[in-house]
Amino acid sequence: MERQQVAIVDRKMVELVRLVVRVKNGEQVRQVEVLVQVALKGVMVGQEKAMKAAYCVRLRTLKGVLDVLSPLQCTCFLLP
Repeated sequence: MERQQVAIVDRKMVELVRLVVRVKNGEQVRQVEVLVQVALKGVMVGQEKAMKAAYCVRLRTLKGVLDVLSPLQCTCFLLP
């Protein structure tokens, strides 16, 4: 997760954003948009992996808690 957060604000990404701001009024907008899409795709893939891993951790934790509790306690825990 930390690597993904760093990737979002790394130097290349910041330079890309600055380039987009500079080129907005120029004719190279299409080329810059392609670069942005490629960069964001890589970041989004990493974010998706991190989210899936976090989901798996939460699910395993929930299962672990439910294994320790009695059936009545499980019901009370799951139905607030």
